[in-house]
Amino acid sequence: MSNRPTHKVLAVSERSDAETSSKSYFTRIGAAWPLKNASGFSIQLDALPVNGRLVVMEIGDEDYESQERSAKKSKTTGGE
Repeated sequence: MSNRPTHKVLAVSERSDAETSSKSYFTRIGAAWPLKNASGFSIQLDALPVNGRLVVMEIGDEDYESQERSAKKSKTTGGE
């Protein structure tokens, strides 16, 4: 089993303005891994949502590619 997470955890907040009735904003706040010996997930949150709801989505290849690009950029710019 890989130590890479299989799912991402997102906080969803609803905001409305004068032009639209409501708009959803997604912020990635954690990751999830399937449990080895039971059905369910182990979830690690880096932040807690103040309001709204949580969504757990499978991580796709594009997520890993984006993380790798960010890590390379961070190394070349010194993390700034």
